Amino acid sequence: MQNKYTADIGDFGKYGLLRALCKEQPGATPPKLGIVWHLVEDEPHNNDGRHTSYLRPTAKNKKAFHACDPDLYAAMQEIMASDCRSVAKVQQADLMPAETVFYQDTVPVPSRTRDRVAKLETRDLWAQRALAATEDCSVVFVDPDNGIKKRQGPYTKKDVKHVFLDELSPYVARGQSLIVYHHLNRSKPAQAQVAQKQTEILLETGHRAFTLLYHRGSARAFFIIPNNHDRPAMVNQAWAFLETPWANHFTIKL
Repeated sequence: MQNKYTADIGDFGKYGLLRALCKEQPGATPPKLGIVWHLVEDEPHNNDGRHTSYLRPTAKNKKAFHACDPDLYAAMQEIMASDCRSVAKVQQADLMPAETVFYQDTVPVPSRTRDRVAKLETRDLWAQRALAATEDCSVVFVDPDNGIKKRQGPYTKKDVKHVFLDELSPYVARGQSLIVYHHLNRSKPAQAQVAQKQTEILLETGHRAFTLLYHRGSARAFFIIPNNHDRPAMVNQAWAFLETPWANHFTIKL
């Protein structure tokens, strides 16, 4: 996640999904949400984060986006108007459920040392702090800049944009449900990429993920890894989400 992406069309879908999956249900204990922003420094050399035309007050946007979640839409407009786009603004906007935990320490860039162990140590300490911060949460959203990857070879600058598969396992092992952002690429069709990641998640965590694909801006997927107890409820909430105007922007793969 980069601060400059805040309130773009990707952010709108992301927070809309979180608000739907983590809202209080009748007769059920409301989930406590933890958000682990894998925050990295803004990159000035690309145009990412500029997909904000959905916030223009047009009749088309009102029907396509405002109707999905009017409160979220208004909050995104306010953040854009503030000329200070950051995850801190999202936190201040009170968009997430009460008592949501936010972990926003910047992902450490690997040091210049040739010692592979030393390079990984700072990353592992960062990941341990994220685990500690979200210990009391029932659902944790993990928001890497690019997505999920296997840990391979030495820790590099490119790795700061990913969450390692093995970093997800401790959350699952202590009974938490996970929602993980993943940016799709052009290596193969989206459905094939999703199926591959679902298999990797199952092999790593022992839990089956289902996926919501977001079709606005860049191709994105949200992998939901429920614990065994929460799976029926989270699947039902996902289907209910797709019975709203959000169905124009998302599809599901179980």
